[in-house]
Amino acid sequence: MDDYLGLFSDSWSIENDVPGGESISNNSRDYTVEFTTDQIFKSREDMINWVKTVGLKNGIVVVIKNSANLKGGKLPKCHLMCERGGKYKPPRYLVDGQSLKRNTGTKKCECPFELRGIPIPPDGVMWGLRVVCGFHNHQLAEYIDGHEYPSRLKPIEKEFVLDMANSTTPREILSILKERDPLNTTGIKSIYNAIFTNKSAKRGGLNSIQYVLDQLIKKEYLHNYRTNPDTNEITDILWVHPKSLELSVNFSSVLIIDATYKTNEYRIPLLEVVGITSTMRTYSLMFAYLSNERTEQLTWALDTLKKWMVEKKASLPLVFVSDRDLGLINAIEICFPNARHILCIWHINQCVMKKCAPMLGLEWQHFYASWHSLINSSTQWSYRQKWDVMRKEYQRFEGVLNYLWDTWLHPYKERFVSAWVDTFPPIHDTYIEKLPVPLQRYISHTVDVQPDGHCGFRAIAALIGYGEEGWFQVRFELIEEIQQNKDLYDQLYPD
Repeated sequence: MDDYLGLFSDSWSIENDVPGGESISNNSRDYTVEFTTDQIFKSREDMINWVKTVGLKNGIVVVIKNSANLKGGKLPKCHLMCERGGKYKPPRYLVDGQSLKRNTGTKKCECPFELRGIPIPPDGVMWGLRVVCGFHNHQLAEYIDGHEYPSRLKPIEKEFVLDMANSTTPREILSILKERDPLNTTGIKSIYNAIFTNKSAKRGGLNSIQYVLDQLIKKEYLHNYRTNPDTNEITDILWVHPKSLELSVNFSSVLIIDATYKTNEYRIPLLEVVGITSTMRTYSLMFAYLSNERTEQLTWALDTLKKWMVEKKASLPLVFVSDRDLGLINAIEICFPNARHILCIWHINQCVMKKCAPMLGLEWQHFYASWHSLINSSTQWSYRQKWDVMRKEYQRFEGVLNYLWDTWLHPYKERFVSAWVDTFPPIHDTYIEKLPVPLQRYISHTVDVQPDGHCGFRAIAALIGYGEEGWFQVRFELIEEIQQNKDLYDQLYPD
């Protein structure tokens, strides 16, 4: 073996022919010593990993120039070079039948640095290493971060990224990788690329919309879509989980609606409808991707939801909460004419802060407290009194007062100020009205359950979000509670 390696042990000098005829500048440094080793590697992968590790320590990114496996009795080969070695060959494009070269830049500068792996006979499993040329004709990188090759994810890192992708943001995943390996030079783009590639592979050749429809059908979601009659392309699509629709049977009194268009790569509106249970927990009732946020598209989405709720024999919503989207407000009034509409206080405060804070400067904090006191007025009289005080106190900020009055208070105060919102007629329930008046104030919702001897358990299960058929779980948890605290219950109920 030593005799075989000795055939390649002659050192390369600058007087010898430079591989490929590349030129070397006078201020180039020779890295022959750093890459010279007598080590025999157990495999080609071990040799390549050793070379890349040494290269990164010296600011050199080493890549495979060419390689070949054992074939026809010939030993395998593996040549390595600097990432800036060789010449860039731009692809040719045909424009009107004429060949056109694409005008692009390149980092390749015909760097002469080259290493050669030496396969050990007879089977070439173990490898040695020879430095063909240790010089570079360019300045080496001070920082490796962002370089394509060293920033690639290792197989175990890629597996970790894909496992975390469903529950963690790409930036958090990258932070975890950096904490685990301080020498990791992976960038955020590599994380996104790995997730995107995995999703594309899962789709199995289907485009995004086709994959969504395939999943909705497989998982038995209620769904509907519309297409462009000219192009047959899907323009709007919505879906509802069957269990969410079941929850709406008992918890449809108040629905919250919001639409956002900055959370997907296509920048199309995502409409979400959220319900609230009696335990103040929220559940997602419907999602919809719409071509735009106009009244016509929103009406189609809400009307489809209404149809499914009627088919399920769910009570129609009594109150809707949303932002000041005029198209959405119109759609709610068209589809649910008997429902009340309330504006979301959080959205209003965000708009007021964005518009008024720059104009008020140091006065903002005091003004914001006064604004909250105004919108929380318990009576119309106190509302008028507080508004008069604010107008006098901030009369020098005419733009702020005009904005509050013209945009919010004059047209919409009945939809968000407590003096009007809290005095809406109560939700009527004929069963509640039959109970003693002193008890009615403590009851906000009722359910009519199956009278099979388990109605008490069924009522509790329905009202805490288990669904009426979850009565057995309620019964089990009640028995478990009594058994775990038997001494306490014996004192409460000694008989």
